[in-house]
Amino acid sequence: MQNVVTVDEMIKKLSYLCSRHMNNSFSFFLLYSSRSRGRNLLHMMTYAAPETVKYVFSKLPAAGNDLRDLVKARDHYNEDDEWGVFYYTDSDCMDVEKQRWMAVKTDRNRDHHLWMTKRNPDKLREVVSVKFEENGEEVDERGRLEIQQALISCRSDKPDRTPLHRAAEAGNVALAEALLESRADVNSRDCFGMTPLHIAAKCGHEEVAELLCSRGADLRLLDNTSSTALEVAVDNERLHIEQVLLNTVFSYILLTFFIFSVYLCVTV
Repeated sequence: MQNVVTVDEMIKKLSYLCSRHMNNSFSFFLLYSSRSRGRNLLHMMTYAAPETVKYVFSKLPAAGNDLRDLVKARDHYNEDDEWGVFYYTDSDCMDVEKQRWMAVKTDRNRDHHLWMTKRNPDKLREVVSVKFEENGEEVDERGRLEIQQALISCRSDKPDRTPLHRAAEAGNVALAEALLESRADVNSRDCFGMTPLHIAAKCGHEEVAELLCSRGADLRLLDNTSSTALEVAVDNERLHIEQVLLNTVFSYILLTFFIFSVYLCVTV
């Protein structure tokens, strides 16, 4: 039976090797090891358990440029997960049913699972862009080549998402908190202009959204479609996130009113 090595065990083994061969410099591994698409270990820890997050951050350098560069590093632009294929049955003018498929792409500020809930092409077009479509029960060879070329065009070496964006996407509160404690930029933007709060609103991660708001996330910032995090929550039918953001706005208004009232009392 094949042994399964957990992420935590793997990191501890790497730490042991680094301590023997790199003068106890596990941070060296963290800083300079990277994977394809520009991701460092922090990008790849999106689903790590809280214990693993705590262990890794205990091995990071306490301060300085190395830590800042690691926490604020951006991976490469990639929108593979925004693509999908939708199959449906259509009827022609003679009421003869035929099978069709369409290759679709969602904007990054739309949850890419949302289009799977649609049952007909008209509803689908409300949430995606249809790139091409053909007849047939399955994607043919030509269609596969076109989709492959489209995916290639949606990748580049342009800097994109930080580890905090990835943590917000996965709903990993422990990782998001550790990154913020390490001076991650709460209002950093990806290629689509989205902040981690936009991402949390899209994916419906309430705890991460509350954490980001408590750490100064700016609710006024717009993505490339001129949408705020609140509008992203509404578009993706995340009513619980909508309530969190509205409560934050209301609290801000109350605080502003209180400060203004105190100012009037002092100056009058």
